[in-house]
Amino acid sequence: MKNGDLIPADGLLNCASTSIDYSFVSGEAALIPVIKGEKVYAGGKWHGQEGSVLLRESVSQSYLTQLWNDPAFQKEENNVRVQLTGQISKYFTFTIFTIAILTLIYWYSTDKSIALNAFTAVLIVACPCAVALSVPFTYGNVLRILGKQHFFIKNVAAVEAISNIDTFVFDKTGTITSSQIQQSKYEGKPLSPNEIDLIINLTASSTHPVSKTIYDYFFKGNVEKLQITAWEEEIGKGLKAVIDSHQILIGSAQWIQVPGEDREKGNVFIEIDGNYKGYLSYQRTWREGAAPFMDWAKSKGETYILSGDNDNEKEKLSQYFNIPIENMYFKQTPTDKLAFIKTLQLKGRKVFMLGDGLNDAGALRQANFGMVISENQNNFTPASDVILAASKLDKLTGYLMYAIKSKKLVYLAYGFALIYNAIGLYFAVQGALSPVVAAILMPTSSITVVIWGLSTTTYFARKLY
Repeated sequence: MKNGDLIPADGLLNCASTSIDYSFVSGEAALIPVIKGEKVYAGGKWHGQEGSVLLRESVSQSYLTQLWNDPAFQKEENNVRVQLTGQISKYFTFTIFTIAILTLIYWYSTDKSIALNAFTAVLIVACPCAVALSVPFTYGNVLRILGKQHFFIKNVAAVEAISNIDTFVFDKTGTITSSQIQQSKYEGKPLSPNEIDLIINLTASSTHPVSKTIYDYFFKGNVEKLQITAWEEEIGKGLKAVIDSHQILIGSAQWIQVPGEDREKGNVFIEIDGNYKGYLSYQRTWREGAAPFMDWAKSKGETYILSGDNDNEKEKLSQYFNIPIENMYFKQTPTDKLAFIKTLQLKGRKVFMLGDGLNDAGALRQANFGMVISENQNNFTPASDVILAASKLDKLTGYLMYAIKSKKLVYLAYGFALIYNAIGLYFAVQGALSPVVAAILMPTSSITVVIWGLSTTTYFARKLY
């Protein structure tokens, strides 16, 4: 287990000590200290240096899904909004009762022998079940199909939100850039073998893409395991710890005292025992599929890039993704990203946020539609609406278009249900439909809607494979 990893099942702590964040389960963000041999529970988030858990239970995907859907992480707008189904059902019920009563009054004054049968037939044949079933069966099949493609959507509300998006915001590191390093180099004071071991031991416990970059650069196959105390990862800043009585910090120029000439050259900076050592600069490859998706996003609305790094790659970013430099913001903290999303929303924008989940949780939760790209299935944030496997980014445009199309299929299902009910009512109000026949015909509309939802969503999913 590394910092930020999600404990997948109940077990026993198998290392000296650590702290667990059970906010997924309890809603309380306080860290719980645990020592070796004590029980830890599924859904707890590992906090601190790397360690291990001896699992005692099997991994339950349904339980992890339940944690993802915990009320503490539900977006307020999705909780208070009235869905289309509820609106239609409300007016549908009122309309049917009105028609039934008018039918009863008419036939009671005209032919009492028909009145009760006509009244009953109206209530039976015009069943709202077809309207109510269209959403769960259509969207439910969409969620199932996309889940098989490693595109995991939290709930139906998230599917509906996709079609309203008009602004796209992208994190850079670990999101549109891959974990593969194109080139990397260290500049600064020469590092002794012991100092290199300090750096490797510090970064080994972090799952952040930058930490992995540093670890991969310095790791040469053998490293001495050192005694670590006070290990800490501060979001948007970096790592620090006391290792074998040495204080070591690795992180941004805002966190470490960096000479002015190095600030714009390096990506991440190193300080040992209060002495600035140097910086690591690197370039990452762009994720496969990032550019085509960005092109699709630009056809739907404005696009922005937010990055915690400095701006030494802004020209390459602008050229590769064809985004104006003024739409790219660098040296952004998690708080800055959250504030940027809020500013866009105050302008009436519906915002799509694509991040890696490590330091974008606030922005992802604030966005109208937040999506996480994940290379590690044990490391994600429940603040997102969608989790996408990193290897599937090249298919993302197809997944979103499929989800948008599914909303149109739901509207068509509503149309079929209403037409069917209108035809049934036409005969029922005339007294030409007995209650028994109405009872036979009523489930037909429901069955039709179910078959429609399952068959059409399955048919259009062929292009996803």
